Amino acid sequence: FEPRKCDQIQEVSLIDLSIVFIRYKRVFGAVFVFLMVLVLAFAFLVPTTYRYVTLVQLAQEDAGVPLESPRAVRAWMLAHVVPEVQSGHLKEFDTRMPFDVELEAPDDTVLVKISSIAQEDESADVERVHAQLVTRLEQRQKVSEEQYMASLKRQIDSVDSSIEMLGELTDVGAAVAAMMEKKIELERSILQFSGLERLLVSQRSVEKMSKGVAFILTVGMVVSGLIATLITFLWAAFSYAHKRAALPQG
Repeated sequence: FEPRKCDQIQEVSLIDLSIVFIRYKRVFGAVFVFLMVLVLAFAFLVPTTYRYVTLVQLAQEDAGVPLESPRAVRAWMLAHVVPEVQSGHLKEFDTRMPFDVELEAPDDTVLVKISSIAQEDESADVERVHAQLVTRLEQRQKVSEEQYMASLKRQIDSVDSSIEMLGELTDVGAAVAAMMEKKIELERSILQFSGLERLLVSQRSVEKMSKGVAFILTVGMVVSGLIATLITFLWAAFSYAHKRAALPQG
């Protein structure tokens, strides 16, 4: 009979909880309504945000061969360029940037992705900041491009000098042919080189990044119900304890 006794105790406990909940339903209702008013206000006050993306293709020595490693470029921008732009924004507007800047260098690509999540009325500010970042990147790539081209031209000049020297000798046909082939490869490298290219500039996402009103209300309703239930039982417990304490001792 012990199992039945335990079942009976458990059944009575559930009934007691139900009775307590019904007895203090006004507490539950008041707390639930109050929380839902806060959720409703929050749902309509939360600003709508979008993701703005700027995509840059780095300079390439050949197709798929970047002049600089995208990861190295990303690390340099995070360490130097982004802090400088943030500091400049603070000095110019006397306030911090209202959005963050994220930098990505996808694997097996020659791309650098700059993204920010911001409100629609901040789009002009986002575009200005992204443009500053890309301009700094273009300056760095321009220096690397000039150094790379200068190196190729020096090598071509060296090959021309070698060919000219070999031309004065005899039985050096194979050596001249090798020099000519090397010169052609260097000239091909110059032709195959492609500079930095802006693929996207502060492109706004189609989908909103902020949660919709329906989603916030749904989650808020569940959370409000749980909190209201907890407060109701706590209220009942304190009320019971207060009544017990008010009883005469004897």
